[in-house]
Amino acid sequence: MNREKWGSLIWLGAGIGICIGTFNLSLGTMNNPGPGMFPFAAGAILAILSSILLFQSITSKEATTQQEPFFVSAGGARNAGLVLIALLAYAFSMDYLGFVISTTLFLAFLLWAVEPQRWYIVVFGSLFAALLAYTVFKVMLDTSLPAGLFGF
Repeated sequence: MNREKWGSLIWLGAGIGICIGTFNLSLGTMNNPGPGMFPFAAGAILAILSSILLFQSITSKEATTQQEPFFVSAGGARNAGLVLIALLAYAFSMDYLGFVISTTLFLAFLLWAVEPQRWYIVVFGSLFAALLAYTVFKVMLDTSLPAGLFGF
């Protein structure tokens, strides 16, 4: 079984799981959507698209006889591991450091270690993206974000 089939099966299961999980929330109606409406729609779209990909990979005329590696290179596996570790560190540091600092550090790490960029792109890009996200979510949408150690 090739990557497309495995990937589509995994995402199909995730989409179905999301749809089942949203039944604990109120779906509401189309005129008055509940908190489960958006996750249900996202799960349904994910399940439909992964079903299409699964169907295409099963019915495709190109039969691969050799097994394709999951990661094309060792660098791909290294980068995937770094991203997973960075996501875990980001999630655990959010309450302690706050949204702006942890997001800046997370993006800087990704720009430095996973996809190496020049130092000024790492510094200014991560800071700009974190402040832009803060402005959109905190200032414009008035959502609550973790304040963290320094109160912002």
